Amino acid sequence: MRHPPGAESEASQDRWSIALALGLVTTGVLALEVVLSRLLSVVTWYSVGFLVLSLAMLGLTAGGLWVHLHPERFVPDRLRTEIARACLWTALAVPVATAGALAIPVPLVPKLTTVAAALVLSALLALPFAAAGAVIAAALSYTPGRVGVLYAIDLVGSAAGCLLAFPLLDAFDAPSAMVVSAALPATGAAFVATRASWRWGALGLAVALAALGALNATLEDGLRITYVKGFPETTRPVLERWNTFSRIGVDPVAPRLPFYWGPSKRAPRDAVVWAPMRIDGDAGTPLLVSAAQRDLEHVRWDVTSFGHHVASRGQACVIGVGGGRDIAAALSFGHRRALGVELNPIFVELLRNPPVEAASTLAGDPRTELVVDEGRSYLARATDLRCNILVLSLVDTWAATGAGSMVLGENALYTREAFALMLTRLTRDGILSVSRWYSPRRSDETLRLVALGVSALLESGVREPGRHVVLVGSGAVATMLVSRRAFGDGDIARVKELTDENGFRLLLAPGRPAATEMLGRVVSVRSAEALAAVAADAPFDITPPTDDRPFFFHVIRLGDWLRPARILELAESPGMVKGNTIAILALLVLGAVVAILAALAVWLPLRALARREQSAPPRAVRRAGGAFFVLTGGGFMLVEIALVQRLGVFLGHPTLSLGVVLFGVILSTGLGAALSELFASRRWRGLLPLTAAAVALSTAPLMAMTTSAFASAESTGRIALSIVHVSAVGLSLGLQLPTGIAAIRRVAPSIAAWCWGVSGAAGVLGSVMALVISLHGGIGATMIVGGVAYALAAWPLTILVGRADAKAV
Repeated sequence: MRHPPGAESEASQDRWSIALALGLVTTGVLALEVVLSRLLSVVTWYSVGFLVLSLAMLGLTAGGLWVHLHPERFVPDRLRTEIARACLWTALAVPVATAGALAIPVPLVPKLTTVAAALVLSALLALPFAAAGAVIAAALSYTPGRVGVLYAIDLVGSAAGCLLAFPLLDAFDAPSAMVVSAALPATGAAFVATRASWRWGALGLAVALAALGALNATLEDGLRITYVKGFPETTRPVLERWNTFSRIGVDPVAPRLPFYWGPSKRAPRDAVVWAPMRIDGDAGTPLLVSAAQRDLEHVRWDVTSFGHHVASRGQACVIGVGGGRDIAAALSFGHRRALGVELNPIFVELLRNPPVEAASTLAGDPRTELVVDEGRSYLARATDLRCNILVLSLVDTWAATGAGSMVLGENALYTREAFALMLTRLTRDGILSVSRWYSPRRSDETLRLVALGVSALLESGVREPGRHVVLVGSGAVATMLVSRRAFGDGDIARVKELTDENGFRLLLAPGRPAATEMLGRVVSVRSAEALAAVAADAPFDITPPTDDRPFFFHVIRLGDWLRPARILELAESPGMVKGNTIAILALLVLGAVVAILAALAVWLPLRALARREQSAPPRAVRRAGGAFFVLTGGGFMLVEIALVQRLGVFLGHPTLSLGVVLFGVILSTGLGAALSELFASRRWRGLLPLTAAAVALSTAPLMAMTTSAFASAESTGRIALSIVHVSAVGLSLGLQLPTGIAAIRRVAPSIAAWCWGVSGAAGVLGSVMALVISLHGGIGATMIVGGVAYALAAWPLTILVGRADAKAV
């Protein structure tokens, strides 16, 4: 067929204009997804990180369904105009979503107003993804010519967006970074619009959004955090820094009463120079800006520094430097070297260049060495390092990301494998000092900490772990000392003398009665089996966390989730139990919210589509199609979240794990989708889900082996290994959806959109399931359930493929 003069070049121009717009939109919304996860970690509770993945999938699905419901809008003459319109809606929806995230508080309390607020906020946050879903669906469904190039650009743009989020957060605060990201879809509208007025208007909008985002980052008033964890932020920090790890707020530096976690009765009360510092608005620590002895002396009299009284002088190692208190304690006690390893570079920068001038700084002391690295990975690589004392004092930030609920930066530190590694980095008489919250009324966190120490000692071959553990408390904090060699009578006498002098409580020590019966039972065990039996009798989950189940901060048992009265009772408890209860309430509330939104955005449009169809396909086809897309949609999300959680432990950085998994999954599933064409005529292609099942089921044990072997690798090596694992899984998953869609289009094209919506809705609900399974069964169990889902999907796909082949004949 011969094309009219100029028609072929015009069609080519259309394709490339749409391709550029598609790439810019997918880059922008993927960057938005990662940055939004960082923002939600500040304004909401740490357990809602899964919400971003759910809302993104929900929005993209809803946008795609809208395109399928209105095919008359995407005829060739109007296609570029409608795509440009959707690009502009994407760009305009981002500032709206940003303002909503900042202005709508979601206090996680059991009230209907909480559900209403969460519903409104979730709907606003889904808007840019819904508009982007319309762009993607229109471009891939209605652009003339081969769709492969467009699909490749879609994937490359998405992968680029994952990477773009990191420099955006380093350069801007999260609200400003979100607004800047909106400039990309606006630019896409300028490329694809057919009218000059639209092109110039879209380009002007892109410039305005980029300038507004950059300007907002410099303004004191603008798009700023007003609510933290659902409640007003009462004090605005004088210094605010953002990166992919956290949002740091620093209050004015001034002489203040000394800050103590657990003070000695001899603690001095004279004013010292320091500044309050808040991480993600909730966790806090003091920033010590001066190394003058008068400003450091007070840290000696805190229970978190108790281990220095007992340890020999030499090298002190600190994991989680924060504001410098533990470094100050090491210097004050006279150690020849104070090594601090800190994951967040902002903390190290503040110690090296404090917000006010000081005659001397902790970082400037010649005995101090500060390293920006993930603590566990650094210890694994530092094979020659030997510490007289290794300190972890209240290392927690409650900072999570869209990597999935409970994926915290500190999770990798509080596992049996991590503690066993730390013990190998001690001198022969070295001490591991770990401080956590303590409540005499309910010592759940302390029990779990001691159980973790005992488990690591058993793992290291110690037969009587109770002789190696001391626990000292003051106020709401307890410090556990774990020694490689057993504490002798002289050591215990010294500990008793020190606790009496300082007014501390000796909660646990060899040869002395434990403060509670359960503490005594935990340290009396001599095997992992005996420890498991003791943990089973505890009112809370004190099972030692492992790399497969690294949720140290979650202690509420699954049975309690199903008892509303029990949850409300626990909400009034102190410490970690209260935080767990809030997290569970958030998970339940937001799980219900995304289910409601899925019904409104997916089910209702699909019902409307069904009413428009003249003839319904056979019931067997509908059932097989529904089963296949439910199983693969839910299975995909189970596997993806399991990968993010496991790599969060391996990489030591939740946002990095999210970026790596999204990058790897997007590219590898795209390749898998392209390779699915090779099996399009194979009669046995209905069994393809078994390949995904086999890969998913083998990935959990394989990752456990390889991540252990490469634990000491540099960051680039660990990232490369992570991408290999993710790509292997993604390649097999990418074969499934195109095969199912192709079969449905042959046997029942009228329900193709319905199947697409079912897959998206199943993915949304699968994200909630993944969190529950990982918390209580482990990450490996989540991966196994995802693999089983794919194995089951082989049955309905075989039915669909059989009918498709029969129809072709």
